[in-house]
Amino acid sequence: LPPTRPDTALTTEIADRLCCASELIAGLGNGFAEAQTLLTIATILHAAELELDPPGYELKMTNVPTPKPARSFRFRVKRLR
Repeated sequence: LPPTRPDTALTTEIADRLCCASELIAGLGNGFAEAQTLLTIATILHAAELELDPPGYELKMTNVPTPKPARSFRFRVKRLR
């Protein structure tokens, strides 16, 4: 039912706008976290020379819940550039 009082209509309109704004901010936050993660990884790869630990490691994969390197996958900083 439509509101009968003008102040109720305004309150409903503000609540609708706040809900939309909070969804937008939450969406931006998720994208920001992904971008920040990628930027951090890129910085590490640019600033450090990495090597597998141990050096002759053969990559093993696990598929649960998604494909990814096994927990035995390790690397270390050989030197900073």
